[in-house]
Amino acid sequence: AAPEGAGAEPAAPPAAAPRVLVVDDDPGVRYLLRRLFHRIGWRVAEAADGHEALAQAGGDEPDLVVLDLKLPTLSGVEVLAALADSGRFGEPPVVVFTSAELSPEERRDLEARTLGVVDKSDEGFGDRLEAIARTVAAERSA
Repeated sequence: AAPEGAGAEPAAPPAAAPRVLVVDDDPGVRYLLRRLFHRIGWRVAEAADGHEALAQAGGDEPDLVVLDLKLPTLSGVEVLAALADSGRFGEPPVVVFTSAELSPEERRDLEARTLGVVDKSDEGFGDRLEAIARTVAAERSA
């Protein structure tokens, strides 16, 4: 369901379009990211917790995972480790999208293991996620 005054949902992209898995326990965040990725032509799958994220990633493998750190059941860090340990991904195609306060060491560690860390409070988070998605899509079609 769209938040009040949010406008119509963009049409779903075709089956051959790149696929993003949005992992966040906040339905409002999932809605916002679904709209952003549909607008740039991506298919979107959603998960509200860590176990659901791993189940979704184990099916139709996503081209990109946008992962919150604060999740019920398994944390985002645990999901990231499970994706890396699965052997299905060379380097997990993950962007951490979080409001968590990270120490410089935690941020460096996450940045070394992912495509980047994007803060939910950053005004330009949409542009940053879109730029990462476009890079991933270009590499996918190369």
